[in-house]
Amino acid sequence: GTPGTPGTPGTPGTPGTPGTPGTPGTPGTISGMASAVPGQYGGDAAGGTGSFAPLPAMNDAGLADADATIPASPIPTAPGKNTGGPSADQVRVVVRLRPPPDATLARNLRCLSPTEVELREKNGGLAVYDFDLCCHDGFGQTDVWQHAGVVELMDSVLAGFAATVFAYGPTGSGKTYTMSGLAESGSDEELDRMWRGGRVDQAMLQPSDGIVPRAVHHLFRQLEAAGQQVRIRASYCEIYNEQVYDLLHVQDKALPVRQNARRGFYVQDLIELEVDCLADVMEVVREG
Repeated sequence: GTPGTPGTPGTPGTPGTPGTPGTPGTPGTISGMASAVPGQYGGDAAGGTGSFAPLPAMNDAGLADADATIPASPIPTAPGKNTGGPSADQVRVVVRLRPPPDATLARNLRCLSPTEVELREKNGGLAVYDFDLCCHDGFGQTDVWQHAGVVELMDSVLAGFAATVFAYGPTGSGKTYTMSGLAESGSDEELDRMWRGGRVDQAMLQPSDGIVPRAVHHLFRQLEAAGQQVRIRASYCEIYNEQVYDLLHVQDKALPVRQNARRGFYVQDLIELEVDCLADVMEVVREG
């Protein structure tokens, strides 16, 4: 048979009307700063992609005013992640961006939201990485302490759980500052300041103090407020090339790591010193 005649092509449809752009989010407010830092989350001058929960009022020592204990602050988390207590995720990862040394780095790396970091790759593409919390360069030491989940972690220690906090990153990224603060850990000046504090709840923390002195201070304050009598021991070891060394007893011999039902994992023959206050702990750090 003869092939049929092809049909006439249809008329193209009318393009749809473009949607209205969304309104930029309100920049977050951080207590203790002169003003909100616009664009820290989202990177545009009009504001970030959302608001960040304000911190409780702080005094000069970085402690909550008129509180016997430091309250737990809400922690922004990625969708689907648990929060709070030992039943939550076993590992929490927080990224902290230090102030960029130049405009190029500022353009290539930014906190997109409280849980996302955006990185411009060498090929020009953009990659977004998710974390439990992203601390932009407007976060101070108190802000990191309040929002990174360390307070809750220390409270879980008091409930009988083991806990670890460590900083990871290249040289110059701010690990020592985040963990210890401006003063060198265990320096004479720092120890004198802490001893002058007298009682545990009056120890002279400074705004620049890092996670280690704040965590120890928090533990002693909580124990004192509860009236509990406990023994606290501190040790100081180094892991180098997958070998463990005791920094309070310098020797060439590496110490073995053991495990049993009562103690879990532990370092055999590691020296442990009994401590009664924050200054005692920092004295152990200085000795190491």
